[in-house]
Amino acid sequence: MNEEVRTDRIVEHIFECGKQCFVPWFKKDEMKLIKLISLEDYISLPRNKWNIAQPITVDDREDALSSDGLDLVLVPGLAFTLKGDRLGRGKGYYDRFLFSMSERRQQNGKPFQAIALSFKEQIVDNMPVTPKDFTVHSILYDER
Repeated sequence: MNEEVRTDRIVEHIFECGKQCFVPWFKKDEMKLIKLISLEDYISLPRNKWNIAQPITVDDREDALSSDGLDLVLVPGLAFTLKGDRLGRGKGYYDRFLFSMSERRQQNGKPFQAIALSFKEQIVDNMPVTPKDFTVHSILYDER
């Protein structure tokens, strides 16, 4: 089983609908969500050590936090509770980003949703969390 839900088809659909798409970019202790230009742009991106497609450089790309922000972020993870608790890979990249994005959207009076994509096997009854852990708003998983 894959550890995380593949999102390639979702990315394709985003571009088919004429929407904007941002992908994660990691460097040391920093994560940004960087705007893609097109589906071809996404397909051409190299994969990092976690098999995530990400640009090599981001100097000429829009950063989601430097703009008005995003109304929706699809969030990966290794495990989730139905309350929205999430286990990531332990670096806190997404937690810090999601808190920043949520705060920015609230300040601007705009909605924001963080939705986790999960396999049914990743749903657990509970897990330890701290105030530094962002609680996602919804979890989508297949009940098969």
